Amino acid sequence: MNIFYVFVHGTMRVVLKVLFRMEVKGRNNIPKRGGVILAANHESFLDPVVASIASPRQVYFLAREELFQLGFFSWIIKNLNALPISRERMQISIAKQSLGILRKGGVLLLFPEGTRSPEGTIAEGKRGVGLIAAKTNVPVIPVFIKGSGKALPRDSKWITTHKVWVTFGKPLYMENLESKNKKDAYQEFSDRVMEEIRKLA
Repeated sequence: MNIFYVFVHGTMRVVLKVLFRMEVKGRNNIPKRGGVILAANHESFLDPVVASIASPRQVYFLAREELFQLGFFSWIIKNLNALPISRERMQISIAKQSLGILRKGGVLLLFPEGTRSPEGTIAEGKRGVGLIAAKTNVPVIPVFIKGSGKALPRDSKWITTHKVWVTFGKPLYMENLESKNKKDAYQEFSDRVMEEIRKLA
């Protein structure tokens, strides 16, 4: 049990409820135990915080390794279950970190788009979420975050008190795919995940 995470989680839940009037739906769709991938749309730097606080389970997420060189801030994000990834070895780093978390029964937050999309849009997902789901055989929960792009826009350093919604969809499994080639199958599954996220809008 990460006591620091629990304390921050409880405090931030109140803060987000007051600041953004955060509304959460579908928490019961997240399995109570075992490895799980939360796959969310991404339009703001607030998204990792919002999705983690909305989840009933402790969440791990990946962050650029440069952030782990900022002294006290580095200590904070480490204790909030952030894990460093290298830009030079990003794909290998992501795979190793992700597989380790999920095989130990943890919850991993991923953003299949790979980067922030313009506010109000959901871009195509990269095949990584399919690869990780295939290697671990864990359920993938589509997550739709709405309002974060207005609460903290891409071109702004200032937070506004815009309402934020988080919706967790039904679990998806990497099965019954038409593609025979592995890479195509990973992409097909990623496309399915993104489509389910759009349906939650």
